[in-house]
Amino acid sequence: MNGRAEWLARLKAAWPFLLIAGLGALVYFKTLFFGLTFLDDNVLLIDNFAVLKNPLNLLLSFRQVLVPDFGLFYRPLSPWPQILAAQIGGQAPGIYHLTNLLLHLLAACLLFVFLGRLGYERTLALLGALFFAVAPALASAVAWIPGGIDVWLTVLVLAALIFFLDYARSGRFWPLFWHLVFFTLALLTKEIALVLLLICPLYFWLAAGRAKQPPRVLLWPVGGYLTVICLWLLVRRTVVAGPALLAADGLAGSLLNPAAYLLYFGKVILPFNLSPLPTLRDSPLLWGWLALCLVGTLLFVSREKRYGPLAFGLLWFILFLMPALVFSDPALFNGVALYEHRLYLPLIGVIIVLLEGAGGWAGRKNFPAAAGAVIAVFALLTFVHLDVFHDRLSFWEAAAAASPHHPLAHRNLGAMYHLAGDLARARREYYRTIMLNPAEPMVHNNLGLIYMNRGEFKIAEDEFVRELRLNPRYDNALFNLGLLYAKQGRLAQARLLWRETLKVNPGHSDADKLLKLSGGK
Repeated sequence: MNGRAEWLARLKAAWPFLLIAGLGALVYFKTLFFGLTFLDDNVLLIDNFAVLKNPLNLLLSFRQVLVPDFGLFYRPLSPWPQILAAQIGGQAPGIYHLTNLLLHLLAACLLFVFLGRLGYERTLALLGALFFAVAPALASAVAWIPGGIDVWLTVLVLAALIFFLDYARSGRFWPLFWHLVFFTLALLTKEIALVLLLICPLYFWLAAGRAKQPPRVLLWPVGGYLTVICLWLLVRRTVVAGPALLAADGLAGSLLNPAAYLLYFGKVILPFNLSPLPTLRDSPLLWGWLALCLVGTLLFVSREKRYGPLAFGLLWFILFLMPALVFSDPALFNGVALYEHRLYLPLIGVIIVLLEGAGGWAGRKNFPAAAGAVIAVFALLTFVHLDVFHDRLSFWEAAAAASPHHPLAHRNLGAMYHLAGDLARARREYYRTIMLNPAEPMVHNNLGLIYMNRGEFKIAEDEFVRELRLNPRYDNALFNLGLLYAKQGRLAQARLLWRETLKVNPGHSDADKLLKLSGGK
């Protein structure tokens, strides 16, 4: 009987985690068969695969920026999941989708533990974690390979906070030690981890309740934070040039655009305007206002709401979202892509708010069934929405449909049609892009390729020249104009352009090869 009782006790402790992981896996399983969207994931897995396949870069990432496009940031741990995945699956997209999924399931399970540590009873904590596991607004973070950075960050942040709450209750050394370890790991993944410097004291002031300790319990964490941040700044300075923290004008740009917070909030509660490339200009704020009214009503009628934890959840949402909204020129904010994967960590604050509103209803007979129905609907919405991320064409078709005024959406949709050989549709999307933004990079180069392949050399030359006026150091435009001249027998001009291509990009193998074949090198 003792053995059977012990087994039942373990099952009782484990079943919430099995339920969370099982539901999340059921919703996201099909992403394992998805390809690339060609929004940054092609840069990661194609252009920079040499970085991922070298396991030594797990250590070299601390000494140098491995991906040139992210040269302003010191994030040595951010590529670790992808580097480890590359050792197992090479360039196959499925292994990276699996990595994102496993991290997502781990984050959802850690959220269940974290909510329990915050004092929510087991049923409410489980519902919060299940909501997180299937929330449609988080689909892009899990299904889009580069979005996995935010999932990885959230795993580390939740681990840090679980140990912090253990320390807050006990005052013991080891929980504090592990809190600082995970805080350091999170900081080395993404700078947004610095928000923990505000979240931890806010817990004491707003959400600690009966577990509240004297203010002196914060003295040791503050000392640890200062040590970690000083070391981080010192090492960062040797690797990365540029400011480590947010510029004041960028922060103002964030604060002056409350509509963005409303848009994101609406996507959490009423996820009916999801988009791969959302902008304020093309996104209706109606869902945000309706979501605000719905949650406000829930809180108004709730009899057991606590204002401290409510404020804690709201500030969590705002503070973790704020760095993603930093944009130095508020006048241009309407055209900036407000990517949904940035909601991954801030959404936990909304869950805390919802749990406070639901607390007064938790004891009612029909509450579990009603909450389960909402979670089931959200799971279905996520399952359907995931098809947007199936491949590059479905992704950019959805982006252009949802954001018709965004030039990047039409440019990249044109590029996907171009790669698929549908040149008529490609040309149509390129001209739509030019109408939206005449200076959009790469568009004239791509039009030049279409006309060159059709034998319309004069129009092609005009397009390549337009591209180079806008982007004089664009290596592919230099190379393609040289290729056009070579087709016309103008080899001397072609060689000059290929030499210029190699000055701009010494690794341009096609330019090097043609230059040698033409006798110019």
